[in-house]
Amino acid sequence: MARSHARLLFTVWQGLSDVDGDAAKLAYFAVMTEPHTTQCGSGPVRLGRWMKSLGWSEEETLRDALDELEKKRKVLIDWDTDEFLLRSFIRSDEVWRQPQVLRGGLKSARQIESPRLRHELAIELRRVRDEFVGEVDGLTWEVLANEVPRAADLLDGGSTEVALDEEIAGRAAVSAPRAVEGRPPERCPKHMAKPAARACRACGAARDKAREWSRAKDDENAAEARARAEVRRVAIDACARCDSEGYAGKALCDHAPRPVLIRRSS
Repeated sequence: MARSHARLLFTVWQGLSDVDGDAAKLAYFAVMTEPHTTQCGSGPVRLGRWMKSLGWSEEETLRDALDELEKKRKVLIDWDTDEFLLRSFIRSDEVWRQPQVLRGGLKSARQIESPRLRHELAIELRRVRDEFVGEVDGLTWEVLANEVPRAADLLDGGSTEVALDEEIAGRAAVSAPRAVEGRPPERCPKHMAKPAARACRACGAARDKAREWSRAKDDENAAEARARAEVRRVAIDACARCDSEGYAGKALCDHAPRPVLIRRSS
């Protein structure tokens, strides 16, 4: 569902303080205000729309600006799947404070095709959980403590068909991270049920091993993601109803041919 507004905090300029180019800053706001951005910060790359919004005529100018944002890790883009991710969106937009909105973001995350963006979002979700779970209670605590780490595990290689909001009501303690099939745990056996209060070398080694597994999984899935993107591109090129980005007007085109009506002579 398209958004009707974007939430911009005064601190947005602090977040862009390390971005040098004025064009990159303008491009950030074009992406930030993209109506099809989901509650997890993902969305479709729509170069034509952004160029029109910015009043730019050269696509190269926009691509250079997006490259700078990518290098600064403000906006991550997978050109194979034509998807972007506003990396810190859940934190900067304070989605984590709103449990039902956050749940919507977790469900939207399952629709991301790019293995790289799924992995980056998984890292961000774990950071959100670790930074803010101690500041909240009630339903917000339950979502951050239980659903967020489970969603991160799913993004890093688990099935996307598992419901994210099952069996969370009434949890009395932070559950141990669920093991994704084949993926090593991110904690040592001693701290499996609860994170260590201080740095643990064994947990660090476990995290390194889990991330190595995730990178290998990303490589394994990348070919499939590129194949899906190519199928989508072929469908767009062959469709007479939608634009070059796959939209018919403001709606995502299904590329279904319209029936041809033949007038019969009387």
